[in-house]
Amino acid sequence: MKTFSRLLRRYLLAAVGIVLLMFVLGTSVLGWVLWREGQRPKREYSYSNIADSMVQTADGLAFGPQHTPEEWMDGYSWAMVLDADGRVIWSYALPRTLDRRYTSSDVARFSRWYLDDYPVFCWAEDYGLFVAGTEPGSMWKYTAYASPGMLTDIAGFLLPCLLGMLAAGLAVCFLLSWRGARELLALARRDNARTQWIAGVSHDVRTPLALILGWAEQLEQDAALPAPARQKAGGIRTQSERLRTLIDDLNLTSKLQYGAQPLRRELLTVGPLLRQLVAQFCDSPLADQCDLSLTQTLDAEQAQISADPALLGRLVENLLSNSVRHNPQPVTVCLCAEVRSRQLCLTFTDDGVGYPPAVLAALKEPESSEDAPHILGLHVVEQIAAAHGGTAVFEQNHPHGARAVIRLPLGELTRSA
Repeated sequence: MKTFSRLLRRYLLAAVGIVLLMFVLGTSVLGWVLWREGQRPKREYSYSNIADSMVQTADGLAFGPQHTPEEWMDGYSWAMVLDADGRVIWSYALPRTLDRRYTSSDVARFSRWYLDDYPVFCWAEDYGLFVAGTEPGSMWKYTAYASPGMLTDIAGFLLPCLLGMLAAGLAVCFLLSWRGARELLALARRDNARTQWIAGVSHDVRTPLALILGWAEQLEQDAALPAPARQKAGGIRTQSERLRTLIDDLNLTSKLQYGAQPLRRELLTVGPLLRQLVAQFCDSPLADQCDLSLTQTLDAEQAQISADPALLGRLVENLLSNSVRHNPQPVTVCLCAEVRSRQLCLTFTDDGVGYPPAVLAALKEPESSEDAPHILGLHVVEQIAAAHGGTAVFEQNHPHGARAVIRLPLGELTRSA
């Protein structure tokens, strides 16, 4: 169920994220359009203000004395005044094609829209009809009309239509969510069954495996047996220990993948923790087959991390064991701890044969193929690092050998890096 909840949460977050993204994009486009409009030249004075400012002089009509004609006409191309008979009695920069007499029908046509493709603005004054125009194509100028019945219909049907569209949208979203939820629930049940099956098999195998390990160890230490028999018993014990490790890795990777492995975090000091984990490995039989060294900088020695000590111990054990088991003995293994960019950096290196190219290729693939090499132990390392918010990188060591770099976030640093 944890997997189902996690996938459902991701689905909802993705839906909300898409809505927010569309809202931000729409708002950005609208803001850009308004900004572009704000950058366009603005008319300093409205045509009504210009018409009101006109004065009668001995030479006829003229602009008001408050500003120059150029200032009054800023944003307009031309202007004229028509008398009651439609004759031009005053003009400013009037195009020659417009200098004519206009009938009442002509005035009715251009008073709200265009005059010979010139957008025009009209204002009635006592001295006549003031007309100001701009260049063709400089703006769109239209007027919309609606009857009271149309407005009533819109008011009566718009709200139900909007509610219907909203209900339809919600129904579609519910249908898609319901189908997605069914698929996620089926996936969650399958994952839960897989996890339980692996846990059950692991539990059932541990008991006979423990008996095999115990008997093999007794036979290996029985001095009455010939040396070849004791050597074979030692081989049985070694392979049984490897089988136990594989079972533990399989069970752990399944729990980590499906969220069934709880993280019991503690604030741990790195120096004592690494010394303890290395000491535990040195007590194992594998330690006899390698030369292990631990190096820590002062910053790493005093650094603190929030981690699950059991899982972190499994990470260290898997990497150290991997170097010993997959290399001819003896092999030199080095663990170096340092602090870089507020992260604990653990570097595991050995002087063995290095990672096979197929292993490195399989680690980079999101899905394992049927012919992929065995990388379960390294995959567990990746999962443990990711569960702690860190990363794991596997590469070849130079001049030879394998190199694994684990980066984990620091919880608290008592000494600045």
